[in-house]
Amino acid sequence: MDDHGVSVRVLVNNATGEGSWLAEHGLALWVKVASANDVLSILFDTGQTAEVLTHNAGILGLEWQTLGAIILSHGHYDHTGGLVAALRRCGRRTPVILHPDAFLPKLKTVPALRAVGCPHRPEQLEEVGTVLATTGPVSLGEAVRTSGEIPRVTPFEGPEEFQTLRAGQVERDEMRDDLALFVTLEGDELVVLTGCGHAGVVNTVRHGLALTGASRLRAVIGGFHLNRASEERIRQTVEALRELDPEIVVPLHCTGDRAAAELWQAFGKRVTFAHVGSEIRLY
Repeated sequence: MDDHGVSVRVLVNNATGEGSWLAEHGLALWVKVASANDVLSILFDTGQTAEVLTHNAGILGLEWQTLGAIILSHGHYDHTGGLVAALRRCGRRTPVILHPDAFLPKLKTVPALRAVGCPHRPEQLEEVGTVLATTGPVSLGEAVRTSGEIPRVTPFEGPEEFQTLRAGQVERDEMRDDLALFVTLEGDELVVLTGCGHAGVVNTVRHGLALTGASRLRAVIGGFHLNRASEERIRQTVEALRELDPEIVVPLHCTGDRAAAELWQAFGKRVTFAHVGSEIRLY
């Protein structure tokens, strides 16, 4: 990398290119943020299984001991399954940043009731890492921070089909544990990384711009959770993103083919269709 910029390597995703990569339903991104004085490495989500995460990391020759932090975008199995394995490979008590609700039981009701929560207990993580469970943003450096809880202000966005267990009662899961990662480049340009974007990708980007004070949306990368969305919601999402005017759009994981096609129609070559092993570099 150059002295300044960010590199995002796709470690886990639903699709893979040619080669010996492994793919699965899930997401993990290895993020390196370089400044004049430092290089910060972050693992954003950990995929569904340790096998896929560590296999792909091995092909890339990534050095686990360089990780400064692991961030969990939310508490679903396909973003948390490789967490304990990743922590063990770090060889030290690496910080894990997440929302407290990430540990709640997570249930999906479509097409039938099933558990979709994190497969690890909090005490398992504490044995090999340091858990930072907070509802607010966490700064990892001058230009890198987590979102904290994302305000829900866009009327057409919101979580669907999920429930949780709280105080012995099953209730709708509003997915308050949904987090994003914000990186500010020189020139006040914002890079937004989402896991599934359960809070809504538009809500997430608007929150990022307000939180960081960035003046331009350079890139939005990750899952946009539009795979089961209505045509109307996809249309409204694309129109709102048009107004936000990102230079680069990278739809991954749960974005869905219909939404990806609409994004391509709207943004053309600004859209990058990445897969396991892909690298997105921004300076």
